[in-house]
Amino acid sequence: MDSVESLIKKEGRNQCLSGIALMLAGAGILMFFLIGKGGTGLMLIYGIPALGVGLYFFQAGWKDLTKVDGAAELKMTRDPVAFPEVPRTMYLGTGAGRDARFFDMDGNAMGDITDKKTSMGRVAELLLLSPASANFPLPRVYQVKEEGEVLYELEKKGFSLRSKAYVKGHEDTYVGLMKAKKDKESKQMVFSYQKKDETLYYTSGDPYIGKYYVKDSRDRTLLTLKNGAIPVGAPDKLQRMNGSVIEWETTENIPYTLLLFIFFLSHTEQ
Repeated sequence: MDSVESLIKKEGRNQCLSGIALMLAGAGILMFFLIGKGGTGLMLIYGIPALGVGLYFFQAGWKDLTKVDGAAELKMTRDPVAFPEVPRTMYLGTGAGRDARFFDMDGNAMGDITDKKTSMGRVAELLLLSPASANFPLPRVYQVKEEGEVLYELEKKGFSLRSKAYVKGHEDTYVGLMKAKKDKESKQMVFSYQKKDETLYYTSGDPYIGKYYVKDSRDRTLLTLKNGAIPVGAPDKLQRMNGSVIEWETTENIPYTLLLFIFFLSHTEQ
């Protein structure tokens, strides 16, 4: 397996190149319409969003290229427990944004994974309202907090050919790598959470069915995730919410790393 440092730098280069291409395209569109003395609406729809989103990609990629040294090898850390005990069935709901919240089937919130907002990210999201950039996968960082302290950050890179997410611990070191790839023989998607030299969690399945049996390194089934399933019998607010049903096989001492893997699995399949 490639080192985490090489993977992040590779994606940083890709994001920088994507950003430069978008900025050049945006500048070209602006120049074309300015010289042509018309098309103000098209400049606003295509040129300015391409420039802004391109700048965001370049900034995110440059950060990966210059700040990854020294913290990019997976470190062995303990896995703190998120829930001492969980009900047999839960729901992972997503709102209008990319945040997620874990619920019991009575509709009580149990925990959150939140999108880390930055000023550049907010500007890029506004520009994504344009048809020119609506489908661009922006780089994002998600956070897990306990009593206000950030325990984990989940970094997803934009324009990645294969879906990957990098897990950073509270000491600003990388502690895990999550990957999704398609198996050439079975045609199924394979998801894994790598921690140092150990595969902590893994699963595979057909994305059109959206049912995954998540197992640990000892091949024990920990839970079944049903993407897009309706939480039958739950309050209306959950039934109206997009998300995934979680059916637990083990209900005690659920670590944060497992919640992050569930989040990655459900978001990758959206």
